[in-house]
Amino acid sequence: MKVIRRKIKDITPALWEGGKTYEFFIYPESTSYADRNFVFRLSSATIEKSPSIFTNFQGYRRFLVMLAGDLIIERNGCLEQHAQGDVFAFSSSDLITSFSTGRDFNLMIDQQAAIPFVSTGALHLQIKEKFCFVYSFSNTSLTINQCLKKLDENECLIFINPHKKEINLNGKTNFLYGYWS
Repeated sequence: MKVIRRKIKDITPALWEGGKTYEFFIYPESTSYADRNFVFRLSSATIEKSPSIFTNFQGYRRFLVMLAGDLIIERNGCLEQHAQGDVFAFSSSDLITSFSTGRDFNLMIDQQAAIPFVSTGALHLQIKEKFCFVYSFSNTSLTINQCLKKLDENECLIFINPHKKEINLNGKTNFLYGYWS
């Protein structure tokens, strides 16, 4: 099993139409967001312009969680509101205009891949999945297979587990996390 640690403060942001995006990880690592040839991508973005239009492209599911601020959008012509911390799942081909500003976390995953489980809350997981991520909302600690790790605010751990060995994750504070095979 490979564990990758990425801190937002160490990432150079890229610009998008409505703000900045910070790519934590893209898989496979030889792929690129611009080429749309990745299986999944984990990132955080600022929404600095209102209204702003979410990037639209075919073939991916997206899971978005607002880290700062609520999300008020128009999706395919219908007005929606999602509170900070809620998991908002949608197709990357949906037409979305945001009327909010704030910061979010994104999982983009090929629609041919397994549908991930994405949630927020304290962690008490025992999983055997090929992929997993944990995002820390604050400076905290996380026990990974009985080994205590300190995590910084806005840090993302990515677990690549091709042999689907058991992973035990325990943390008392709230985290954003997801897993799939």
